[in-house]
Amino acid sequence: MWVTADDSVPSNLSYLGAPIGPMIRVQGGSANRLYRLDTDQGSFAVKELNLLDRRWTYHVEDVFRFERAAFAAGIPMPEPVSASHHTLVHRWVEGEKVPEAPVSAAYAFEIGEILARIHALDVEWTHVSIEDPTSRDWPELAERAASTGQP
Repeated sequence: MWVTADDSVPSNLSYLGAPIGPMIRVQGGSANRLYRLDTDQGSFAVKELNLLDRRWTYHVEDVFRFERAAFAAGIPMPEPVSASHHTLVHRWVEGEKVPEAPVSAAYAFEIGEILARIHALDVEWTHVSIEDPTSRDWPELAERAASTGQP
């Protein structure tokens, strides 16, 4: 049984390898619990899902399938490893927080290209949203993009 530093038990994670230390809670997430697990097979981010979170509107299986397709398509992201009803697991990736400030045009263009690649993925969504869909403002965004000369 896997017990974390704060005594919660996300699930049986033995398939990730033998732990080389305790699972450590990572601060920062407001809706779900996130842990770092270091094993003899590598380091993993283990997200224990708060199933009462109203922002989580899709089935875990659909999200995981979409993430696997994105990773396979070369989208820069942590590798999705597994999903269960209560847990999502990804390879651990060191990163840094991007400041909340305007970015360069080149950086914005790079992010736009990544978003376009994500939107081009052909992944079947087998379940419908758990909540009613939100309104979409694509026509306004397209107009703004065209007026500023974006591709």
